[in-house]
Amino acid sequence: MEEPNRDDPEKQKRIAARRKEFEKEAFPLMSMLFRTALRLTRNQHDAEDLVQNAVFRAYNFYDKYQPGTSFKAWIFKIMTNIFINDYHKHAKEPPMVPIENQEGFEPNPEKAFFDSLLDEDIRKAIEGLPDSYRLTFLLASEGFSYKEIASITGANLGTVMSRLFRARRILQAKLRNTYQEEVYA
Repeated sequence: MEEPNRDDPEKQKRIAARRKEFEKEAFPLMSMLFRTALRLTRNQHDAEDLVQNAVFRAYNFYDKYQPGTSFKAWIFKIMTNIFINDYHKHAKEPPMVPIENQEGFEPNPEKAFFDSLLDEDIRKAIEGLPDSYRLTFLLASEGFSYKEIASITGANLGTVMSRLFRARRILQAKLRNTYQEEVYA
């Protein structure tokens, strides 16, 4: 977005109007963005950073957004691209020891709440999906259409449908095995 010029009141009005437009579009999506970011990153702080970066970039490039298209798909595409780029960048870094493994660590209440929303077996099964399947599955579970998921991930429509089908089959097999073991144990 352009910086306000103190000498041009018309320009200031246009900028204020665009800012209100952006807020009207973005704010209702914040919880959905955070939920998806949390599932992608598997870490609350990384999820908060991911959402913040996505909203910041979307705001800075709001003039590139084409009115009449899906703002929701556009901002999720931005968030997904940031996640993918960060994932590739951090994949080359050595692994860090999670703080949860340190003595005296008290679990985060928000994380505990999120973890309690899904049965542990279901959450583990979703986290165990390959990244491309997990991303497609999570976007579908947030209510995105195949076409929107294809736009967000940059995959073909057929690839999205295939990934979603395979993700569901993998989850079905993992959960069937888990619950059959419990029934027959």
